[in-house]
Amino acid sequence: MSVVRLRTGACALVISALAHPAFAQSLQPVQQQALDQVLATAAPEIRPVMRAQLAPTLAILNEAQVSMMLQSMVEDSAEMAPAEEVFEEKAASPEDLAYNRAQYEPMMRMAWEAGKAFDDFVVAELGEECAADGRFAVFGSAWRYEVYPLAPTWPTVSADVDLEIDVVGASYAPQDGRYDFDFSDVRLTFDAAAVERGIAAACAEYASIGEAFLAEARADAAGDDVPPNGMRMEQSANAKVGAVRERLEELLRSQAPGGNYALLTALMNGQRVE
Repeated sequence: MSVVRLRTGACALVISALAHPAFAQSLQPVQQQALDQVLATAAPEIRPVMRAQLAPTLAILNEAQVSMMLQSMVEDSAEMAPAEEVFEEKAASPEDLAYNRAQYEPMMRMAWEAGKAFDDFVVAELGEECAADGRFAVFGSAWRYEVYPLAPTWPTVSADVDLEIDVVGASYAPQDGRYDFDFSDVRLTFDAAAVERGIAAACAEYASIGEAFLAEARADAAGDDVPPNGMRMEQSANAKVGAVRERLEELLRSQAPGGNYALLTALMNGQRVE
């Protein structure tokens, strides 16, 4: 419930008005505007009661008196508002920053090595198992329909571990003091056999979709003519490929060392050392 307090001057006006033997119920625009402003500060369930109490009061106040009452409310509201807490940000000393970096730099290097090994493994397996780009395409004079490459994505590491430590480490680790970090959830290994099986299965399914598309599209074309159903066939085939890609990407995210973003989470949730 909202509470409205009035200063002495405005309060005297209200008491005087309530003691008046006759209350004028028809409000002038400035009086109605003031009533609406006061009611807006109150909870909906008490507005009818407040309206019945304030309307007679406002009806006998002139414009200057209404203005004084509203100004009193504004000033009282400012006094009642809780003071904003002011936080003084503490700057970390060079020793504090060195303490923090001594923890996260070795972990970031290990995580980067694990991620790089995963990236290289996935790229090699895709190159071995999946059909070359452009294999599943039909084309003629000024037309081409094709099944797009499988091309999954996953959380990969950057090309430069030193730059990653300097930029990411400094960006995510706190800069206002000395902290301890919990890196227990950071993954440094992956299940190579599971990744290999997943890629092989996805590439086989991709090849099946591509071969079916080629057969259907070639049958639909007459010589060098544009296949009348080429667009529909292409869209249908690529929709199927999209579903295969999503399943493969889910597997790669679950296996990629950086796929759970535990390193960044740990950097952002360090415990201050007092």
